[in-house]
Amino acid sequence: METGFEYYAFISYKREDEKWAKWLQNKLESYRLPSVIRKEIPRLPKRIRPIFRDKTDLGAGMLTDSLRKELEKSQYLIVICSPQSAKSEWVGKEIDAFIEMGRANHIIPFIAEGIPNSNDEQECFHPVIKEKIPEALGISVNEIGKQQAFVKVAAKLLDLRFDALWNRFLREQRKRRFIAVVIGLLCLIGIGFIWDYNRTKTEYYTDYIEGIYNPEENIDWIKGLYPLATKEIQTRYRHYRFEYERTPFGFPKAYSWRIKRVLYVNSLGDACEYTDTENHIYIFPRYPILKFEYSQYENGKLNVIKCINAKEKTKIVAEIKDGNINLKDVYWNDHILKATLLPIQVNTLSGFYAKFLGSKKKITSLLIDRDSSYLPVAIHFCENNYSLSKEYVTKNNEGLVCIEFIRDSLNRINRCYWREDYEIVKYVSNYVYDKTNGNISFWGFAQVDSTGTMIPTQHITIVYDKNNNPSEILLISDSPENSKCFVCEYNENGLLTSKYSYSVVLPARGNDDLIPDELFKTVYIYNKKKKKEKEEAYGNDGHLKCYLHYQYYRNGKIDCISYFNALNELRGKTVYEYKDTLTIKYIHYDKTGTILYTKVEKFDDFDRVIDYSTIDKDNNLLEKTSLRWGGLPGEVSTPDITMAEHFGYTEYARMTKKYCGFRNDLENLKLYDAQNQCFLNLELSYDDSNTMDGIEDNSRCQIIKDGKIVYDSKLARKY
Repeated sequence: METGFEYYAFISYKREDEKWAKWLQNKLESYRLPSVIRKEIPRLPKRIRPIFRDKTDLGAGMLTDSLRKELEKSQYLIVICSPQSAKSEWVGKEIDAFIEMGRANHIIPFIAEGIPNSNDEQECFHPVIKEKIPEALGISVNEIGKQQAFVKVAAKLLDLRFDALWNRFLREQRKRRFIAVVIGLLCLIGIGFIWDYNRTKTEYYTDYIEGIYNPEENIDWIKGLYPLATKEIQTRYRHYRFEYERTPFGFPKAYSWRIKRVLYVNSLGDACEYTDTENHIYIFPRYPILKFEYSQYENGKLNVIKCINAKEKTKIVAEIKDGNINLKDVYWNDHILKATLLPIQVNTLSGFYAKFLGSKKKITSLLIDRDSSYLPVAIHFCENNYSLSKEYVTKNNEGLVCIEFIRDSLNRINRCYWREDYEIVKYVSNYVYDKTNGNISFWGFAQVDSTGTMIPTQHITIVYDKNNNPSEILLISDSPENSKCFVCEYNENGLLTSKYSYSVVLPARGNDDLIPDELFKTVYIYNKKKKKEKEEAYGNDGHLKCYLHYQYYRNGKIDCISYFNALNELRGKTVYEYKDTLTIKYIHYDKTGTILYTKVEKFDDFDRVIDYSTIDKDNNLLEKTSLRWGGLPGEVSTPDITMAEHFGYTEYARMTKKYCGFRNDLENLKLYDAQNQCFLNLELSYDDSNTMDGIEDNSRCQIIKDGKIVYDSKLARKY
């Protein structure tokens, strides 16, 4: 810029052309002159700034005087030419004033719109330019484009040849485009890396085995068997979905995959509970969701395995401390079981304890024998938490001291020996797997007599359809009433559409020994969201007997189940209300819409009922039961209503019960009359048998009349 000037240029424009004035000002002030040219011509600046634009820099009130001063301070005058500015009196005054200053050759017409010297409506040159600078040549955006027009203006302002500046501009543009492309690619790679680092990888399997573990590599805690393709899982009734996450940086094997969750899901991807048949077959009942958590220290080793049900409620939390293979602590609620347990069964300990340890408090831990792959080959029942050895082995409720496992080439259990001591086998169970798809096709259970002869007591045979869904399930038991056959049909999505139920005449030799049950066929109908909408029951005569209709909330939870007879008449319904995540309210209506009764259930964080009550239509409390769960889950085998009958009380208006203790025993039972007065109070304690006959002498029975205790068994005297 020549000395004596504050601005490189003054931009004159009409309000309608303000966007062009702003664009040109920003382009000029942000343009950086190539360093090569600046080295050749040292007088040139790095940037062309400042540029004056009157509407942005002039204040109100002193417009005319200020305008002239700013024009005097500007080396060039850039006129935004358009049909609108050609008619502007103010633009004409600015041009005229600049010419009067003797700088007509420093006026740059920038043609944004229109045609110069057309003398019609498209005329873009102001009359002052045509009159006083007839030889003026404009820089037209429409003719050479915005970028070239801008560079021409810059060359004019810097007194440079256009082609020299334009060639450098093109070179800089190519360089910038290349840099932008490289940065874009790096960003894409970075985004792709972040996505890949945070994504969850999924794999699908028919079955899995647990407990294979390499103590040095900390890998393979669980292994899927018989992988499934995406097309296969879309038609399967059930399968396993393995979810993997990346190992964080800073830990060994960073960025490698590690197991995150294992889910038992249907074709829609929803976690599902295991059926009664499946739980019957598996020695260790499985949970629908296994979640694996890793230490932020200890080199990122696995330290927590959570067992979760289909409602996403945590049932068991198993901790692995100090990075050891053995499980040190298993937590149920507030109780800790000290046990040395291989991770193979951390997802099934609840069912295992309930099934095999029973209620004997002296059995508090398990001793595991493992093979070279760290798979269990035997489990011993122990009565000592702190010094686990075979000298502390004892018998469980079934009179067993241990269970031994025999495995096939894929490390699946194919035979179990249930020993009542280390020389005598009491039970034997066998598994047969399909060699093609890995499904369990046969399970048998036999009792071994004193001569060593196996006496079959029950077995299950499963036949699969072309999509590997169980199409026929045959359950044969030593009791005829428990021998059943179920035939299942599925749709193209692997959803159960119909189920036929037969009773089996023993010994079953063929289809002639199958007798259709009274409620012979159940048909399942689904809505567009593939949720069960209707469930129809047919008799063995082929006629519809009744059906259920399901309605859902938007979140997928059940809203209402309506009951209809064969004539399509409403016989009743149940409405579900979810007050919060741990409370469910069931409102039962009759066919007229009148409330029959309401049941409210409250759950703890482990999805166990801790309180339930029944209320009649007049909001009177009929029954209320409170449960205080101990640490060890198990079946509630203690009596409830039969306890009142045991003491001779069959008529009462309301009953309350409380459970507590290590085995969830019935601790207290109270009966109330119609006036809500308690007339019987039972406080119970048990021996190790956990049965009615095992009620100990220190239990208490109080009979109350008119608010006064008239009998107390513990004091053994009448008042």
